[in-house]
Amino acid sequence: MAFADFAFLRWVTGEADPERAWEKYFTDTQIHARKGLDQILASFHPQEGERARELAGSVEVFCLPSGAVESRVFENPGGATGYLIGIALLPVQIAAEIAVGIQAIHPRYPETLPADWDAGEYRELLDFTIAEYVRSLETPNHGPLPQSVIRTMEQETSSHWPQGMGPSDYKAAAMVFAIAHELAHIQHGHLLPGETALGGQLFTAKSAARLGISDEMNEELAADAATFVTCYNLLMSSWLLTTTPPARGTAERHAYTAEFRVRALNSVHRATEACQAFHTALCILGLVAWRRGENEKADRLLNAAKRAPYVQLYIQQERQGRYAQELGPFMWTERDVEQRKAHDSWRIHFCEHVLPEVWSTLGLRQPDTVPDIVAAETFPAGTREGLAADSLTELEDLLAERTAALGNDHPDVLDARHELAQRRGEAGNAAGAASAYAQLALDAERLLGADHVDTLAFRNNHATWLSDSGDGTEAVAVLEALLPDLDRVLRRV
Repeated sequence: MAFADFAFLRWVTGEADPERAWEKYFTDTQIHARKGLDQILASFHPQEGERARELAGSVEVFCLPSGAVESRVFENPGGATGYLIGIALLPVQIAAEIAVGIQAIHPRYPETLPADWDAGEYRELLDFTIAEYVRSLETPNHGPLPQSVIRTMEQETSSHWPQGMGPSDYKAAAMVFAIAHELAHIQHGHLLPGETALGGQLFTAKSAARLGISDEMNEELAADAATFVTCYNLLMSSWLLTTTPPARGTAERHAYTAEFRVRALNSVHRATEACQAFHTALCILGLVAWRRGENEKADRLLNAAKRAPYVQLYIQQERQGRYAQELGPFMWTERDVEQRKAHDSWRIHFCEHVLPEVWSTLGLRQPDTVPDIVAAETFPAGTREGLAADSLTELEDLLAERTAALGNDHPDVLDARHELAQRRGEAGNAAGAASAYAQLALDAERLLGADHVDTLAFRNNHATWLSDSGDGTEAVAVLEALLPDLDRVLRRV
């Protein structure tokens, strides 16, 4: 009851009595939000599914009234186990609008769109829609919010979207992002009393100190990062759970594998956009809160919005370090890098041009915090280099610990060597990375076999870092030796 916006509840439910209005609202929204939670739990790996369901307990999920801007987790009152997760619908709505609008402005695959597709028209539509949001939020106890971009895209362009890429997916992704974020806090133990908290964090103490990140913010970052992975898993598993793979070696199996890769790529894109759009939505809500004189709420939301670059860095590391190995180099391409730059350009465009125009139209002064949001897109000078050095030291210590405890040939030791070799290359030591991968390939062949996927991947990485170190001739020789083995193994698949 403490979070109810009764004017909105009366409008949306038609109930004059606040108690009945709240009860009806909870019942109506529980169905949709609970569906999102059940989908998340179903997306866990089978080995983790039982633990996930145990973790959730008797969780109930509902949408908070429209005035709420932050999702909340409560412990169930009474003798019930589990939690209450209240999802703020407002950032979900705005995040879905932004994600769909960005997709229209910078389509992932422009060659699949009609010749008369006008990105400029959709940029104007997105700007106008967000301006409508800002205007409606300037007044407390606002009525229904606009859904212009999503509605327009669904009505006018649905035939142009391959299944699994349509605008409605962004609604689901935004809702999943909000639910999964709160579930991540439960999973990491952030909601437990201080003496029993698990304390899951994204950055180590040394890296957090270098970045000036508090323990509380580190917990939020950990939840954000875990949320992206959960969001990706859900979007991908929604296809996997409804598709039966054909037998190996058949033409249908090759088609299935190709479709799997397309779905994986689309799922990463949608999860990335849900994350980026969600933080941009928090930026908008923070600036609106500032205009309404809610300074504490504004500070909290704007600080959350500024975390986007750190979360984006984690997402990029996940895609390049894990998904690219599992699903292929297409998961991380130059084209994709350019696409992300284009999306960030919209965010800066919105902060620098659209919001000031809205406040000018309303006769209001532009908040001084806008330049801070734009500046937050970049790391302080020297930060990346310092983090890379810290990361190498930590990985070297980890490798030494694992080797001493498990021996040189344990799979976990190979994993640690692989991670260390990759980070050396990323830190600028391409020759060192190439040498490390050459030895890894030999050891993997001895322990796992010449045709094992890790052996082949290490040989490929050896060639990649040879090329980056300037030894193109040797890189070509390694790839020429690798190609027939790859061809033979993939034909079996």
